[in-house]
Amino acid sequence: MTDLTPAQERVVALVAEGLSTPEAAARLGMAVSTARTHVKAAQARLGVHTLQGLAAWHWRRRMEESEKNLVQTLAFCLRRGYDGTTDKPSERKPT
Repeated sequence: MTDLTPAQERVVALVAEGLSTPEAAARLGMAVSTARTHVKAAQARLGVHTLQGLAAWHWRRRMEESEKNLVQTLAFCLRRGYDGTTDKPSERKPT
């Protein structure tokens, strides 16, 4: 997966939330031209040509991160013996 710079990530996240590039710039305290530069650089790096493409990339990535976190949490609980029925580990030893 292609990574964006932290500044590009922040601008893309706000655009994905529905803000215009000037609105994202104002929210982040940067010049509109800087925000536009971040948008164009992110588009070039990701190979997308529209703001909708950037938004789709952002939400797909967020969903993948959420799935990864869910799997890690489930694995942690299973290793600790949580069976999902109580807040405490079960008495049985995990196999």
